Amino acid sequence: MDVLVIDDAPSLGEALVDALGRAGLTARVASPADAVEAALQGGGRLLVVDMDLTELQADRLLALLRSVDRLAAVKLVLASSEDSATLERVAKSAGADGVYRKAQGHEVLVQLVLELLDSPHASGIRRRRS
Repeated sequence: MDVLVIDDAPSLGEALVDALGRAGLTARVASPADAVEAALQGGGRLLVVDMDLTELQADRLLALLRSVDRLAAVKLVLASSEDSATLERVAKSAGADGVYRKAQGHEVLVQLVLELLDSPHASGIRRRRS
């Protein structure tokens, strides 16, 4: 599997999975409660984590994901509906490889994911602007 989408809104997560699938990537959705287990069970080479979670604070989930040795090399993209400094701050502290603002559309996320999966040495926070 290429991508695990962690989102507490199944329909939104499935829309991202469909967009990634059209680009030839394999992806699936996991709820925040199942995120660590799903990631450990072959959750993919890249995680897309929704920062607008209602079930769990996203920064806690990110810290938990990054604390698991087996997930240290997995690339991480943070998604949010907000265009805010908070997203950038959390992304930097979580060691995220990229950020995606949902208003940009799924195509932007797909391009970011493709870039990150093709680049083994992606570093810093990549921003995509419309």
